[in-house]
This record gives sequence, structure tokens and C-alpha cells, in this order.
Amino acid sequence: MDYVAINPNVSSDDNTALTEAVIPEVQDVLRLNVVFQADAIKALLNQAGAPFWQANRPGVLVWLVEQSGGQQRIINAELAPQFYNALNQAAEARGVPLIQPLLDLEELNQIGAADLWDLSIPVIDSASQRYDNGAVLVGKFSQAYDKSWFGQWMLLYRGDRQIEHYRDTELADFFIQGSDLVADRLAADYAVAVNQTQRNNNLTIKFSGIKDHTDYLALSEYLRQVPALKAIQLSHIDGKHCYFSLEGSDDIDQVRALIELNDRLVPSRDDSRDSYLSNQLHYQWLDRS
Repeated sequence: MDYVAINPNVSSDDNTALTEAVIPEVQDVLRLNVVFQADAIKALLNQAGAPFWQANRPGVLVWLVEQSGGQQRIINAELAPQFYNALNQAAEARGVPLIQPLLDLEELNQIGAADLWDLSIPVIDSASQRYDNGAVLVGKFSQAYDKSWFGQWMLLYRGDRQIEHYRDTELADFFIQGSDLVADRLAADYAVAVNQTQRNNNLTIKFSGIKDHTDYLALSEYLRQVPALKAIQLSHIDGKHCYFSLEGSDDIDQVRALIELNDRLVPSRDDSRDSYLSNQLHYQWLDRS
């Protein structure tokens, strides 16, 4: 089931998504197991205009470094499960898939705790290349004498760097901050929110041959660079097909011409020149690897 990218305002009165509710009794403790229909949940999110994740989204590589007693150490789920589990729980709540580093000898010879604490981007980029990730999140934290926590997050995504600072009494909130930082940034590219009215009025453009998130990012980057296509929005992803919608596109021939300026985009064989009658276009993304 897809995760909600941004908390929706969905009515609690609608029980059509509920398929099963069981309350087993285990040693005088009641536990409620609830099962929902994924399609019904998606329908409710669309009705509320709430963005939600598609299944096809990149993983986020997370580097964590803790400073305690003047010593710094890189941590993962094996070395410090209490910290990593708190981060993983916050990430799961936002639907962000995490990748943790192996921290084997080869890796530790390439990157050290001081590199992460200093946010050394060249070293971090180099060490991150062994993983198939769409973004890199670096978190560093330490506890002060007054028992409060301070830390910093750095997100590396598509050539940009974003930094947020933290100082508070609850370490769990630090991990929530990091998860929110990633989710909010990736939602702009991978979360969709389409209501039925928009779907009926907009021009739908289908792009086939999108094999992975690298292809998707290259395609979306090109579309956003074209001024006349700035209003284009991702509708949904279905396997190797991406569907975009463009509102207020009166001149479909102009849209065709702009799209076909990219030599990696060619009209699909089943894309008839009369397709404007149904407000749909279909293009094939060519593999240049």
C-alpha cells in the first residue's frame, strides 16, 4: 500500500476502506488489528486532494554519526539500534525508504566519523556511490550537559544541499525532523495528488520506457525547463509508464513541438495524430545507456 506523503484531511466517517477489524484477547491485553483496502484509501486521498507516494520512488542513504564524551562514531542499526530504529520509525511514518551503509572495512577506510561530522561533501559523495540511492541524508547529534540534544541534518539531492539544525530535549523529534526534511523534498518529485475534475479537463501525456528513477528525473527535469510546460504535473506512475497532466493547454500542436525538441522523446506508434480529440498524447523515452 502507498504511503501518505503529506497528511491528508480525510473524513473519519468514511468506513468504505475498512475491510476487517479483529480484536484478539491475549493474556488480558486487547489488541486491534485493522486491514484496509489500498484502492479505497487512494480514492479517499484523491477526494481530499492529498498527495501520496507512488510505489516507484528512490531509497535514501542515511549516514548517522554520534558524538559522546568527545568521541565520534558512525552508527547503523547493528551498532546503535535504539537510535536507528527511532529514525526508521519516523521515516516509515512518512513513507521514506531508508538505506543504511554496511560500515565494512572497505567503507570505513574510505569515510570516517570526522568526515561525517564535518559534513565533508566530496568524501560523503564518494562513499555513497556504492549504493543505489536517490538521495543522501547525513545526521549528526550529541547530548549537551543540560541533557538536551543538539544536531544537524544535511540532505544531498539532485546536486543541491539542504541543512537544518536541531536543539531540544527529545531526541525522537530530531529523527522526525530528518524524516520530514527528506519526505517534503522528495514529495515535490514523487508524490501525486489528482482529483477527478483536473483529470477530466487536463491534457494527459503518457511517457513509456521509464525504467528507473534516473530516467524519471531526467524526463521531469527536461519538462520543467520548458517555460510553456512549467504547469505540467505528475499524475501517476504505472510500471515503466509515467502519466503527466497539463492544465489549460489549448495549442496541442505547440505542446507536441516542445516535447519533441528532446531527441530522446519520440511519438509512440499508437499515438495517432488525431489523439487531441481525447486530450491524450503518448511518447516513448529512448534508452541512451
